[in-house]
Amino acid sequence: MTFAYKSAKPLSIWVNALLLISFVLFILNILIILLEMNIVSEAMGGKYAEETDLWIFPIQIALQTACYVALVIGFLSYLVWKYKAYKNLNSFIFPPVRYRPGWAVATYFIPIAWYFLPYKIMKELWINSDPRFENLDEKEVMRILNKPSNLLRVWWASFLLFSFIGFAVPELTPDPELGELLNYYKVNVADQSATILMIVFTIVVIRKVSNRQEGRFEALYLRAQEQYRAEESQYSDTFDSSANEIDEDEVNYDYLPDHDREIIYGRVLGLKGQVSKSEITKRYHELMDKYHPDKVSHLGEEFQCMAEKKAKLINCAYAYFRQKYGL
Repeated sequence: MTFAYKSAKPLSIWVNALLLISFVLFILNILIILLEMNIVSEAMGGKYAEETDLWIFPIQIALQTACYVALVIGFLSYLVWKYKAYKNLNSFIFPPVRYRPGWAVATYFIPIAWYFLPYKIMKELWINSDPRFENLDEKEVMRILNKPSNLLRVWWASFLLFSFIGFAVPELTPDPELGELLNYYKVNVADQSATILMIVFTIVVIRKVSNRQEGRFEALYLRAQEQYRAEESQYSDTFDSSANEIDEDEVNYDYLPDHDREIIYGRVLGLKGQVSKSEITKRYHELMDKYHPDKVSHLGEEFQCMAEKKAKLINCAYAYFRQKYGL
């Protein structure tokens, strides 16, 4: 099944904006935590903080809450983007996709599987969005399919690091002892840093994949345009001396003499010389398989309109030969 291509790039801009907000909040949160660590270190040395310095602790709690709220919203937006981008792969037909679009989201919520399946799906999204697929031979295609992306490896490593530290931090409870509290802050800073690293690489991956996918669709669109223009030439010399081209908006030529109609409809079906009834039928089915509007729905409305005109003309031509030769 093919789907109409719907650009995921506008959504990717919003997702990256949300992740960028999370990035800024986490940076600010780390700075606040470092100030807290300084206060605790001074307290361990016998220098206790002034009451005016204690405002920083409730601010840090509020800021950390804002960080994770922003991160959750950014993550949910990322899942919507990934679903939409993965669904677009069905528009490219080749290489075939292994999963349904829903799996691009579901894999993050399946225990154990969340450690490897999201990476595999993102890898497939990265590879299948490569715009070079539209202009390569089979050997080059296989080279792309077998070449992993170092960017994706680093991105996934940052995600695993974020997950590992993220699971470890909740297990650590701040101890009233100043030394233990300082250690807790250090682990918290490590957690925030891993989160920032993961956010940065996620932003880069989203941007790269969206650009690659746009590039491939543009290449596919241009190739389809060239193919349509090339096939248009077979109709350019359809009429005899009384008419030298086909009006694409015209699908019925019953007003013309039978001889002219046979020439026109023969050119429409790509028939040359004497042909059998089976050849006419075979050619009709071949053309309808190519020009049926559903076959080009993934290329957008422009190509669907062109295909509809072609399909009407092909049906009209076949109806003429079917009536004339009793097909």
